[in-house]
Amino acid sequence: VGALADSIGLATSQDGIHFTKHPLPILAGRSPEVIAWQDSLYLFYVRELIGEGYSIFCARSQVGIKFTPVDESPVLTPGSSVQWDGFEVPPPRLFKRNGNFYMLYAACQSPSRKDLPDGFGLARSTDLRHWEKSDRNPVFSFGEPDSWDDGAVWFGTLFEWENDLYLVYEGGRLV
Repeated sequence: VGALADSIGLATSQDGIHFTKHPLPILAGRSPEVIAWQDSLYLFYVRELIGEGYSIFCARSQVGIKFTPVDESPVLTPGSSVQWDGFEVPPPRLFKRNGNFYMLYAACQSPSRKDLPDGFGLARSTDLRHWEKSDRNPVFSFGEPDSWDDGAVWFGTLFEWENDLYLVYEGGRLV
């Protein structure tokens, strides 16, 4: 049996309880995140670039079933090799606040930490296509040695509650 390519699937439901899988993947990639804006759905996902780590791409749909990449190039790429996010930038999580879109993304600097993000960065956009990374990145890092999350952090999700922002994330140790 050969290796499976990363693929993003889709299932639909009329009642929110019973889902039907579509027979084929909708895109090659992983870690999907969808946000609605201006009568379209924007699907953000990561793909591994040959010889590099993951970068973030975007596809668009007006019907919610067929997604078309907005560009062949990623919308968010790793920084330079000396920056904290110099190797890869998976997975994206999006939210809207004060008229701007924000992307929380995980990242690492070294190929030896592939899929083991050191922390989270934040990027901002007004159009979902052009993103500006915060000069305060990383905004959150994995734990101190011997803490429960000293190995890596994944899947950060921001939510607002009573005007404060909260970050929920998965963390773990590398033993």
